[in-house]
Amino acid sequence: MSRLPQVSEGVVTLSDGAALRYRLSAVGGRRRLVLIHPLAMNIEFWDPLVARLAEHMDILLYDVRGHGRSSPILHTFSDADHARDLVGLLDHLGWSGATVAGASMGGCIALAFAVHFPERAEGLGLIDTTSHYDHDPAAWERRGQRAMTEGFGAMIGFQLDRWFSDEFRNGGSPVIARAIEIFVANHAPSYVEACRMLGAFDMSRRLDELNLPARVIVGEHDPATPIRMARFMADHIPGAELRIVASTRHFTPLEAPDVVGDELRSLTAATMVGTR
Repeated sequence: MSRLPQVSEGVVTLSDGAALRYRLSAVGGRRRLVLIHPLAMNIEFWDPLVARLAEHMDILLYDVRGHGRSSPILHTFSDADHARDLVGLLDHLGWSGATVAGASMGGCIALAFAVHFPERAEGLGLIDTTSHYDHDPAAWERRGQRAMTEGFGAMIGFQLDRWFSDEFRNGGSPVIARAIEIFVANHAPSYVEACRMLGAFDMSRRLDELNLPARVIVGEHDPATPIRMARFMADHIPGAELRIVASTRHFTPLEAPDVVGDELRSLTAATMVGTR
């Protein structure tokens, strides 16, 4: 019998004084899932997916530092720092652990969390993401500086082409307009620091340390984190399963929420049957 989730929203103040906005959708079950959004998005990114999963598990969303209503980033902030932010949020809620899944930048943070805090990670979902961006970190710097000098509006065309397939864009889904609204509302200095973090991110040599159920999900035509990056992670994380989502690009949770939702439902189920 399905249960209606109780939804609450709050702000946690971390040890350094920064604030993280979070939303918890709870049914009081044993399955717990954290979802971490992509670069320049916020917790609303996950709305289509939460609608499909909320009856089955407790779901925690939060605005990553530098995004949404959370505190800005005004100095160097590493993937390990982001992982520690999540630990602080879990401690605030009294969660000893959870399955952690993220898309794009959120997947990098989820992977860093699983590597740095393996005792807290019960399962790992890596969606349209990578263990290492293989282009020059200077490219990330240029991307961040473009937001500073030209504004986010000048980057919309570039982003839409990467985020969604032509067919999905032409279909006029309201999630496209909302993604644009979220994107252009970002804090440019925080965006620069997030880009720098991604340019420096590299967990490729740590993947074989992981010992937990894992799913790697990627859009068939993802130009940002293509199939070869997903396959590398799936090949090097012991027991990981790879799912390629047909005809999609970089934002599969928005373009194919049913497929991604099925994978995450299976992943959280795997954490409950002693597969670790």
